[in-house]
Amino acid sequence: MANQPKETEGLVEAAHVKFTGMSGSALDKPAELGDVQEFTVRAKCVGTGVELRKDGEVRHTRRMEVEDVEFGKILKATKEKGLFAVPGENGDDDGTEV
Repeated sequence: MANQPKETEGLVEAAHVKFTGMSGSALDKPAELGDVQEFTVRAKCVGTGVELRKDGEVRHTRRMEVEDVEFGKILKATKEKGLFAVPGENGDDDGTEV
């Protein structure tokens, strides 16, 4: 990294994130099997590091401690039996919000 420009010196190109600090939460209207639900998460970075993986890859990591989670909309699972069915695609009506 000796030839790195001053403005990018010390920056990590990409890092893998790990979330900690949250146990299960009760939901009034839980998603059903195959549904897709959106979440908004606020988390604080509490650790940085580097891992050497079994395949030899060196990975930069960030450990994030969850502070708050907002539960968002749920897209119902498609009724199609296809292997790669995605809610709301292929003109079906099953990709609607709950």
